[in-house]
Amino acid sequence: MASSADTSVTADPTAAPVPSSVPLGPNAGSIEQAELQTRNLIAAYEQIAQWIRFADTKAALVLTVNGLFASFLIPTVSDLTAGTPRGLAIAASALFIVWALFVGLSCLEAFRCILPRALNEVHPAAGRSPNFHPAAIAAHCPLDKPDEFVRDFERLAPRQFRNQVLRGMLIEAHISTSKYRHVIASIRLLAAAAPLGFAYLTVLQLGI
Repeated sequence: MASSADTSVTADPTAAPVPSSVPLGPNAGSIEQAELQTRNLIAAYEQIAQWIRFADTKAALVLTVNGLFASFLIPTVSDLTAGTPRGLAIAASALFIVWALFVGLSCLEAFRCILPRALNEVHPAAGRSPNFHPAAIAAHCPLDKPDEFVRDFERLAPRQFRNQVLRGMLIEAHISTSKYRHVIASIRLLAAAAPLGFAYLTVLQLGI
């Protein structure tokens, strides 16, 4: 008969083993939560990056339409002096000048969407997200030092990497907003130029 002072514990052979994937330690739950948040934030970041690509695509399309429109209208300028009545020639010239102004501004806004403000300008992500944002990675780590980049990444805690993703999201959101502001202005200017171009052609045809 066992003594009442015996406090030894016998393992239960029927007890299920603790899975190795179960988080242990006081901070394990918070680490897993940070990793889940990071995955969700990266998905949101990718959505913002798609918006930026869509804005650039729209700007390129605006430039293409403006180019086609210009290639059709500019050769007709010679018709203004080819026996066109003076009154109609003046009206057509005024319409052409206003159309060209709107098209020029539309192209300028499209280029401001596609191109950075300055070709040698430092990207705002540089120094803020050196292990996540592509521009910041390129500025932080040279191409000939990949092992250094890997070591820096492995030393990061999940929350530190999550914070870099958040910074990248903020930066890309501002870039996306700026790009859409320019491309919307470009589309509006193109929409205003189109009827002016057709009016110019109409007046020109009346004088021929």
